[in-house]
Amino acid sequence: MGSGMMVDYDDDDRVEGQGETIGGAELTIGYAGYTFSAEQNGVDNLYDGDFDGDDLGISGAMGGITFAATTDMETDASSAKLGYTMGDVTMTYTQTNKNGNTATNADDDASKFAISYVMGDLTLTASTDDKGISTTNDSENKVGLSYKMDAITVAYTSIDPEETGKGMGDEWDASISYSAGGLSASYAVDEADATTMIATYDLGGGAKVFVASHDKANTADDMNTIGVNFSF
Repeated sequence: MGSGMMVDYDDDDRVEGQGETIGGAELTIGYAGYTFSAEQNGVDNLYDGDFDGDDLGISGAMGGITFAATTDMETDASSAKLGYTMGDVTMTYTQTNKNGNTATNADDDASKFAISYVMGDLTLTASTDDKGISTTNDSENKVGLSYKMDAITVAYTSIDPEETGKGMGDEWDASISYSAGGLSASYAVDEADATTMIATYDLGGGAKVFVASHDKANTADDMNTIGVNFSF
């Protein structure tokens, strides 16, 4: 815990400055099942929250359908997400007109479709992601499964990356997690031997202690953190 800084230990493993000026106001309104949000460059793009933030957002649900949309007033960027649940099957479609691709200095359209099927303790998933990168016409495809055994959940995802010459299974993610009472812990690894270990314990009263280690492959940019989060 540091003054004016926050660690995204369970997200993008970065230390971020949290200072805001008076102009950085945030507004969220919930009404009749709908949520409206407004924040200058602070509303996450629905396709990828790591993109530059949008300004306005709306989300809601009707029956088995969920929907959301965002827009950026300055750049005309927008994103939308539509979800549908039918029994044990859930489908989502997400698109944006600004994919934030800095590698090719191009902001192309991008979209992804995902489907999941729950069979008791077993969940099957599949997705295809057209990132709109100008240097390739391929999509990134994934198939995965997760299985829950009491307090333990194991998961595996096989990936067909959009890189030329690679196929299904050339990249993969695997994880095991445990959750019981106030304790949650997880360990994840991928084909490059990059590992992530996270443990949290709820102390009660809005306080939670965490320990996290991100060992990134082929780089010295690893990260180890310990801290306490407070919710008031």
